[in-house]
This record gives sequence, C-alpha cells and structure tokens, in this order.
Amino acid sequence: MYNDILIANGLYDHNYYPLVDANEITDKTHTVNNRITANFTYDFGGGFDVQFGGIYETSTSDLDYYASEASSVARRYMNAYAARNTDGSLKFNIPKGGYLRQMGTSTSSYTARAQLNYNRRFAGVHSINGIIGAEVRNLVNKSKLASYFGYNDETLLQQPVDYASIVTGALRGTFNLGAPLQNNMTGLFNQQYSQDRFLSGYANLVYAYKSTYSLTGSIRIDQSNLFGTNPKYKYKPLWSTGAAWNIHNEEFMQDVTGSGS
Repeated sequence: MYNDILIANGLYDHNYYPLVDANEITDKTHTVNNRITANFTYDFGGGFDVQFGGIYETSTSDLDYYASEASSVARRYMNAYAARNTDGSLKFNIPKGGYLRQMGTSTSSYTARAQLNYNRRFAGVHSINGIIGAEVRNLVNKSKLASYFGYNDETLLQQPVDYASIVTGALRGTFNLGAPLQNNMTGLFNQQYSQDRFLSGYANLVYAYKSTYSLTGSIRIDQSNLFGTNPKYKYKPLWSTGAAWNIHNEEFMQDVTGSGS
C-alpha cells in the first residue's frame, strides 16, 4: 500500500481514522448578543401624538477550530508538502504540529424611528387618521479569518509557512499527495467589511364618513446604498390610493340576517 511507503519514508500515516479525529479535533464557539430597545410616546392633545424610539443591536461570534498533530487534518497537510532535500533528508514545509483556524464575526446595527400621529372625529360622522414619519437604519458586518500551522496548544506558539511559494506552485511535495492549500487561501485567511445604510420617509391618510365610506392615500420614499450611485434609482416615491365601502354599516343592511343549516 502507498500509505506504507509514505510511513517508510518518514511521513505520517495518511489514512483517515474517524475515532482518532473525534478526540483530536475540537470546535469551540463563543457568541454574545446584545439588544437595547427604547420607545417613547408623547400626547400633544387635539388628536396629535408623537412616537419615537430605536433599537441598537450587537452580535459577536468567535470560532476556534483546532486539529492536533495526531489528527488526519494536520497529518495530511504536513504530508502534502513534505519534500526531499538534495541531501536526501526530509523537510516538512508545513511544519510539524497542530492546525488552528480562528474566525471572528461581528454585527452591529441601529434603527431610529419617529412618527407623528393624528386621530380625530368630527361631528360624530367624520374621522381622520393620519401618520407621517421617518426611519433610519445602519448595519455593519465584519469578519476575519486566520490559520496557523505548527501550532502548539499548550505554548500557543505557531511556526512560519512560506505561503507565497505555495500559492505560485513553486513549493510542492515530493510524494504526489496534491496541493490542498494552493487554491484555498481564502479558506485560510480572509477579512471582510460591509456597511449598509437605509433612510425612509412615509405618510398615510385615511378619511372615513360614518365608518362606512373611506378614502385612503399613502406615500413612501426609501433610500439605501444598496441602490447604487445612479440618481435615477433614488428619490422615487411609492404611492397608493384606495376607497372602501363597509356595506354592513348601511341602514338597509341592519335587518338582514344570515341563515345556515
């Protein structure tokens, strides 16, 4: 078997043993979520009141994936880039030791909203309900990923790796075990940042007569960096109008009764 040849040449056992990995690989995740909410209402009288408030949220998550030197993950990385020197000695270009991958993500956002309400009835038959308000929201996402080879879980020390030669393909193993890191650097190291902003304005008005006939109208404008920088995609309001007839409130419907079996 080729695995026996690898071992005879000083490499690690290249086979995969699930029970060994169950003891030699650990995943640890630590997550913290926070949320603060505040809402206030103030009544001006005369049918007017104002509501304002907001939400602030944060979330952080840290993941530590550790595969010891005895795990199949670490053994296969080390074997893949093991090479013979000109003097016949064996060099592990992925240094002996464990493999540690650390990933951290964080999200923070806030939403603030203010709304003016009007609700009033006149002469017992007319009623007007209206709102006008605005909302602003901001969302930030961050993530970072780093990997370490030749890592000692007791001393917390790592050993250097020539990643530049691995990426270019200049550094390869002697034993034809592939190049698992060459096209997978984003799986070892990565950093991302994104920020999305939203701004909205809206209004709605409802007029009703005798709680039977009503007219409605609404308008809303949303702006966001998700729409890009082209002005033609901004400042376009969405609006609607409508009418309703609550026929069951008509006098001629009061004596109508339903029948059933």
